[in-house]
Amino acid sequence: MKVTGLHVFPVKSLGGVALSKCALGPRGLLHDREFMLVDEAGQFLTQRTLPELTHFQTRLTDQCVEILHPDLPPLIVRLVERRQQALVDVTVWRDTFKAASCGASAANWFSRILKRPVMLVRMVDNVHRRLDETYAPNESAETAFADAYPVLAVNQSSLDALNARMSSAIPMNRFRGNVVIEGTHAWTEDAWATVKIGTVEFDAVKPCTRCVVITTDQSTGTRHPEALKSLTDLHFWEKQGAVFGMNLVPRADGTIAIGDEVTVVTSVSDEKAWKLGPRKSGDVDQG
Repeated sequence: MKVTGLHVFPVKSLGGVALSKCALGPRGLLHDREFMLVDEAGQFLTQRTLPELTHFQTRLTDQCVEILHPDLPPLIVRLVERRQQALVDVTVWRDTFKAASCGASAANWFSRILKRPVMLVRMVDNVHRRLDETYAPNESAETAFADAYPVLAVNQSSLDALNARMSSAIPMNRFRGNVVIEGTHAWTEDAWATVKIGTVEFDAVKPCTRCVVITTDQSTGTRHPEALKSLTDLHFWEKQGAVFGMNLVPRADGTIAIGDEVTVVTSVSDEKAWKLGPRKSGDVDQG
């Protein structure tokens, strides 16, 4: 197996950036989900409720993230802020923690386009958002603003298997993965327990449960329900739902790159299989 795609998403639920290589730390790939939009109550905002977030694209430089939208000049946000930023409470699912406000200018830029009050926030170095202890490989494992885990690996052969059931093929960008792999059969990622990408070893902790985002065209924001229906029919786990991809937790800092070898070090144990639940076959409709 090899890495054939590498992506970071500097702002949660906005467009991603394709890379040839990327540094990796405890929270995942450098700058991945480092920023996020929240509403007035501090609740996270994503394409689940705002499919128009697909209209925003991002670019990374050494010093800043550029956020682009066709209706306004680019918003430039420094990756290292020189001034102290106000801390606010934000919530991602069941986790409430402190994040830094990116200021009134950024908030106004997004609010003008989205026609609702929003704030852009960034992760704080000394705030550690821990993982669900059910699946965390250790008590210090953490993530940034990702839904739940620091790195998501997706398998091109699994997408090929899904597209074989679809009336129209969908691209891999619907699944918003960090690492795309090729050179293995469909769904072999289900059995990973630990994997090595280049020189970095990862715990494979949980398959990724999918939602309405995979029905969302990442260029237009248009919803196409067939994608989630077909995945549910094809690859449904009793305790997880419709799944695609494997969540990874790095065991060390390092760098990963396009072309890196991906090696399965150990496969799923009975204990992990019990946590995940059995796969179901046949037609299952989530509604």
